[in-house]
Amino acid sequence: MPVIPIKKKSITENEFKELAGIFSSSTLNEALFAGEQPQSAARYSSVSVDLFSSALEPVISNETESAMDQFENIDISIEANNELIADRVTSFQRYHNNLISSYLEQWSKRPLLLEHALYILKGWGTSLDAADGGFEFLTENGREPSGGFFLRWNRKGIVINPGKGFLRNFHRNGLHIKDIDYVIVTDPDPEASIDIKQIYELAFLLNQSGNEPRVIHYYLNQKAYQAYRGFLKPRYKQERYAIHNLELFDNVSEIEKVELSTDITLHYFLAESSKSTDGKAKESPASNLGIRLELSFSRDSLFHNIEGENGVVNIGYVSGVCWSERLARYLDVCDVLLAGIGNTNKADYQKTAYIENHLGYFGIASLLDELTLKLLVCTGFSGREGDLRLELIKKLRRENSRYRQGEGQTTVLPGDNGLVIDLKTNKVKCSSTGRFVDAEDIRVLRSAEMFSPLLYLSPACYL
Repeated sequence: MPVIPIKKKSITENEFKELAGIFSSSTLNEALFAGEQPQSAARYSSVSVDLFSSALEPVISNETESAMDQFENIDISIEANNELIADRVTSFQRYHNNLISSYLEQWSKRPLLLEHALYILKGWGTSLDAADGGFEFLTENGREPSGGFFLRWNRKGIVINPGKGFLRNFHRNGLHIKDIDYVIVTDPDPEASIDIKQIYELAFLLNQSGNEPRVIHYYLNQKAYQAYRGFLKPRYKQERYAIHNLELFDNVSEIEKVELSTDITLHYFLAESSKSTDGKAKESPASNLGIRLELSFSRDSLFHNIEGENGVVNIGYVSGVCWSERLARYLDVCDVLLAGIGNTNKADYQKTAYIENHLGYFGIASLLDELTLKLLVCTGFSGREGDLRLELIKKLRRENSRYRQGEGQTTVLPGDNGLVIDLKTNKVKCSSTGRFVDAEDIRVLRSAEMFSPLLYLSPACYL
């Protein structure tokens, strides 16, 4: 049996597993790139990606299967066995190459995306009664949320802390690796950015198949920079200056800034990860960074000089840090804030003591008191005390002076995988209809199961 020559570079087992988990042959168009069409709640929250076996079967010929049967029952020659292995490898390579081609085609075929949108891609993504009896929730680590965040602004895409499962959630929301221009890592914990390697490898695979390489710039917390700089090595000349260390210096201001593009400026600062027994902050280069993204509308945009000050929207993100008085000063101009609650306890949500190493309920409530925000999205619920997402947000709404139903001073929402916000209008995408409605009109639904995905529903979806 002749061996078909393969012109394209073979991939590793890890690369193949990643691609097989991301793509599906039979539902690639509708599952990965559903666009902005209305979706049912069930379909919106769950898309099967376990389709590799069915996708691969048509590629493997009956002749190969017959040869496999003979291999198990009779003694065949070494040459025939080698041909059998080569045929199996050829079949896989053909499947893999077709997979890359299909993925590249989706970039040009999919519907247009929102130009100014924030995607929450972090959450539990399962429930206590899931497969295997929910035993993964026995340990505290098993109750940690995963994923990350994606922001699209004037045709530029920004990833923030791509943790485990980020790329899966990213594709399920109709996004493509070519949407990514910048990756920002603020957390020194490797679990907070583990999918950065998969982003890098997938981008490299597609660059091999294209003409002009697409360059992704990586802006990394100092510890993450030390961990990843050897892996994120440039493979093309255009990538020579794509890895950036978010350094802080003692002899300059507390807040540093980097201009990512003409209309996107990153401001970053060292946040307090914990406090010592004397109440002083314990900081180190490995501590978490807080960030603020200053986003300017294009000068030809209808929203220039309409939204925000001089056509600018400021989005803050802080997580994995304890509360400090400086946080409000660093984030005081934010219109939208993503804040990771992390762990909580009775003293924390009774507002009698701040919690160590996390903002907790008390820290979030304090920021809400001190900042004038349009929208506060609370994320990163740790699950140590159980699923308290809705209960803590209800408590925030009742007790905080900045939130008044009907007055619209600050809208407070729990953030979960699937929440999409239009930053032009401050509207939220309905999980059922796919339409965008005012954030204050959105109602959040959780099933009876703990840790289940949240749904964001417009008034049209309930009586």
